[in-house]
Amino acid sequence: MDLSKEDIKQIANEVYRLQVKNDSSNGSIYCDEWVKLRKEISEWILTNLNRTKYSYSSVEMQIYGAIKFVTGCKGLRDMTNEQAKGARWIFEQMKTGFEKNRS
Repeated sequence: MDLSKEDIKQIANEVYRLQVKNDSSNGSIYCDEWVKLRKEISEWILTNLNRTKYSYSSVEMQIYGAIKFVTGCKGLRDMTNEQAKGARWIFEQMKTGFEKNRS
């Protein structure tokens, strides 16, 4: 059975529509505090990227790696709001160290 380009496009659109519907009905897979912190981390990286020789993704992976290591979260999807408080503390310590060593 051969599918036309139009058939493939219709199937892709339907799959996308179903995924969007499924994602919105389940809500976020991350805890609320992590969602807030993740946004702050992203904004901080973008603001300070010109002060480092690393790429955005490298800085993000380094921060996330430290957070996962210290909180014991294997994956950030598993983080609880309580662990997110620890993650925030870790991020604040990293920012302080960055400022101290870059001045």
